[in-house]
Amino acid sequence: MSDKTQFGPLEDQIVKIFEKANPDFQAVKNLLELGADINASIDGDSGENMLSEILQGYWWVEYCQVYCNCERKGCDGCEYQPILEKPVGITVVEIVRFFIAHGFDVMRKEGRFGAECLRALLFSAFDANILIAAKILLDSGASNAVKANVLSDILNRISTECSYQGTVRNDYEAASLYEAYFQTLLAIEEHRAYQGVDLYTAALGKSVKRVLATTPEEGSVFFKLNLPTSKHKNSFKQTLYFEYEDGVLILTPYAEIWTDTILPNISLTDVSNLFPGIVGDTIRQIDFSHREIQKRKTIYGQPIVILKMNKGAKVVFSINFGEVAEAKNRVAYYSLQNNQRKTSS
Repeated sequence: MSDKTQFGPLEDQIVKIFEKANPDFQAVKNLLELGADINASIDGDSGENMLSEILQGYWWVEYCQVYCNCERKGCDGCEYQPILEKPVGITVVEIVRFFIAHGFDVMRKEGRFGAECLRALLFSAFDANILIAAKILLDSGASNAVKANVLSDILNRISTECSYQGTVRNDYEAASLYEAYFQTLLAIEEHRAYQGVDLYTAALGKSVKRVLATTPEEGSVFFKLNLPTSKHKNSFKQTLYFEYEDGVLILTPYAEIWTDTILPNISLTDVSNLFPGIVGDTIRQIDFSHREIQKRKTIYGQPIVILKMNKGAKVVFSINFGEVAEAKNRVAYYSLQNNQRKTSS
């Protein structure tokens, strides 16, 4: 967001209204009726527009009632700190829906309008609503308008943020959000359906029908790793798919996790027999944890994903990052605990 005048007198007023917490949508409607252009943009071919300007960094309204340049942003007791009527992410979705409903054209400037908005969503809010907002834009035509090289750039930015959240902040919850956003846009790049991609939370309460794995070019899906610095049973390098009635929970050998409503059109191997207590039971909870190992002066982080089932079984996944020097020896591995939960009579 910016305090510069750049879109036009009425349009700049719209930006300022939306840059505040709890924006006044009726006031924006009034400005549109007075002739404000919902598709106003910055001169040139960049594709920057009012909506992308508003979305970029919108999360900051949680800390400042108005956009300012003071050094106290976010400080406790700051006079600008607002009382939010609803979470920032919900407002982001409402703003995107408002723009689309009032004629915002994602196809403008050869799709750059839509592309800039998809890019800006990355730092608009930090919850699942960015995925909802993205799909609104995609359903409105951005999925067909964004050029390949621009889409690749957006994917790289999302991937960078995903890596930052996981490897630097060890916030795997946040990393999973950006992973779902990444997979949504990757589906477009690969000419697949994107509508069913969602957060891992979509799998909660679902009963696992079977477990599948990407078929390896040679050998078995699971193997025993026995190296001096890394010894693990049930090691694997393939992506796993926990299929349920109307979708699938996907877990990569890098501990990336998301859901989709369809299986990929690739060769898959059924490994259900290796997951007793998981197949046939309901996913009750999915947790994240973290382990650190130190080699000399370097500290390596190992993400941990835990699937907890309704009847007590759980499966714990991690990776051996930092334990081996060569990439070819990097693997994921799992351990299965099949403990029955006690139920009250």
